[in-house]
Amino acid sequence: MVFLPVSVRTMALTFGQVHHNLKQHSFEYDFGLRVTLNMLNPRELRSADMVEPGPARRKRTQVPVSTELTYLDFDANSEIIRSLTGKVKPEYDELFRNVTGSTSLKVSLKLLPAELVDRLRGAA
Repeated sequence: MVFLPVSVRTMALTFGQVHHNLKQHSFEYDFGLRVTLNMLNPRELRSADMVEPGPARRKRTQVPVSTELTYLDFDANSEIIRSLTGKVKPEYDELFRNVTGSTSLKVSLKLLPAELVDRLRGAA
């Protein structure tokens, strides 16, 4: 686990399943999903995980070609989005191209360690 100060916050970068060692009150709940919802191009979604609150039924929908949320069989009246994956809006393309968000945020980047803090400042 790596902690990096970025502006007034501290970002925790975890590898593997180490994120389970963070105390529940020490991080922003659903940070990854919030960032993803703000950055995703709504017409470029690849997968979605949904849950029905009553029976707690979980569902994952993936598509081979990027599409809109309605084509991922999402029912806004009875389901809650738990995770989304897709391409980011063009204005965020310089930060990263694809993003997956749930409680955490997952992005894949090819960066040198010295470039990481600057990239996090641009995303924060």
